[in-house]
Amino acid sequence: MRHRFLGSLVAVAVVVAAVSMMSVTTAAQAAKTAKGTTASNAKATAAPKTWTVPRTVDGQPSLEGVWANNSITPLERPKQLAGRQTLTDDELAALKKRSDELFSGDGDAAFGDTLFETLLTDTKKFVSTDGLTGDYNQFWLVARDWDNRTSLIVDPPDGRLPPLTPQGQAKQAAAEAARKRLAAGPEDRSLSERCISFGVPRLGAGYNSYYQFVQTPQYVAIYQETIHDARIIPLDARPHVEQNIRQWHGDSRGRWEGNTLVVDTTNYSPKSSLRGAAENLHVVERFTRVDSDTIRYEITVEDPTTWTKPWTVMIPLRRSNDRIYEYACHEGNTGLVGILSGARADEKAAADLVGEEASNAPSISRFTGCSGGRGRGRIDDVRHDSCPGGKDRQGYDCLKREGYSRAKNVDGTTYRGRPAEFGRSLGEQQHNAPGAAEAVGRQTNSYRRRAGRTEKTVG
Repeated sequence: MRHRFLGSLVAVAVVVAAVSMMSVTTAAQAAKTAKGTTASNAKATAAPKTWTVPRTVDGQPSLEGVWANNSITPLERPKQLAGRQTLTDDELAALKKRSDELFSGDGDAAFGDTLFETLLTDTKKFVSTDGLTGDYNQFWLVARDWDNRTSLIVDPPDGRLPPLTPQGQAKQAAAEAARKRLAAGPEDRSLSERCISFGVPRLGAGYNSYYQFVQTPQYVAIYQETIHDARIIPLDARPHVEQNIRQWHGDSRGRWEGNTLVVDTTNYSPKSSLRGAAENLHVVERFTRVDSDTIRYEITVEDPTTWTKPWTVMIPLRRSNDRIYEYACHEGNTGLVGILSGARADEKAAADLVGEEASNAPSISRFTGCSGGRGRGRIDDVRHDSCPGGKDRQGYDCLKREGYSRAKNVDGTTYRGRPAEFGRSLGEQQHNAPGAAEAVGRQTNSYRRRAGRTEKTVG
């Protein structure tokens, strides 16, 4: 069915995270939050005039309990909505109807701005980038809180992230290049994949985006569901730790300003990341209880090495009457263990091929000639010094130019080119030869093993 939008909705881009109309109970995080809302920015954050902030036994404004960030609003204001802070109620209703139709049932999960981008297309079925493996569907997501705002960013006023500095642009380019490379080890994967951290503060919504506050006279503890991270924040005006002490989630210090809890965080690890910022990151969070079911959560982010100026977001946290269960991330983290163990098994299998089965494995040779057809080293990674016999031990013609290799492609043909080109060839085959991915993986591991023994001939 082709969906028809209100004329003014054609330019709408209001969604930041995954949508699911399917409720979940205990999978990842059971989610029955305060009823999803369709309200203006003012309605979402203004406290009723007759409402009084509750207090803890020692007189502090009470933030205690479980709170959820399931806001549908995107981080940045879509360019199509430049100059518009809110949508009309009719526009929001039409967008929600389209979402209900497209993302109902047991289809793929849409994370981040992907949901909005999909709603603006004519697609009849959403297929995620994980569609082939199917490891996430809408079962893992929760019902969303809808409001009319067009961005979580409230400063700059245009609702967009500030421009990146030259250093920030360089970091972004390096990170993008790293994502496109094959990982050589677990350290090349993201912190979330390694079940280390989703980052603090976490801006994403709709997937395990729950928080629990526990207060004492001296501390406030904020427990973040993903990845079961707890910050113990002192309120006694102590200074930050020394600059040489760096932590995944930084070093937080809290204070009360009236009814608002202010949390100042520095000393992030250079291995952490908030949209590319790390060791120079400075974050100020402000938590204000505005009614019985809402905390106004404001985050100001500053890193002069990444952005040209600070930026601020406002996220409404809604009260939840449910518990936070353990977010195990990946029970035992066996995914990475399996990948690494599989690679080691491939390497061992390739080593066992030496001998009569050597011809079945990629042949990675560095030739400077042949001495009577015999070379030095293992059968499949020999190095020849002259070529009077014209043949190497595997029966290939000797190559006169140093640095060339003979190796077999996935389809069994002989690859003629430099070693570095062979590595690229394997990558291309992995993407271009359907059904050959497993064979390519075995070849790649075997090739790396032999390349290491042939005096780093791989470029």
